Amino acid sequence: MVAVLAALSVTAGPAAAIAPAQDTDAELDTTEFDANEAEGTVDSVRRRLIAIAIGTGVMLVLYIWHTDPRRRFEVATRRRERREAQERMGLEDGFVLPSEVDEGDLTDDGAGPD
Repeated sequence: MVAVLAALSVTAGPAAAIAPAQDTDAELDTTEFDANEAEGTVDSVRRRLIAIAIGTGVMLVLYIWHTDPRRRFEVATRRRERREAQERMGLEDGFVLPSEVDEGDLTDDGAGPD
């Protein structure tokens, strides 16, 4: 890295000294400074920077919310409870052999067989 910087400084140093000086007065005469255009450019850059800052802030809040340990624990608990409930429902809706059914289970009033 240092070698690259040294090589660039050696090559750029003499080139800057050899380059002829440009007449800046002629350039200033052809282009006029427009304050409204400069202000518009500054405003558009400012709006873009604000949009980038807002986007970064929103992503930071979402990252913090998504990786919060308490929230992750609650999500895992809800998933486990939902999975256990589905397993219980699967067992309740499963096939039952007729030999496993008691006579008392067939009556609706719970009084047992007559």
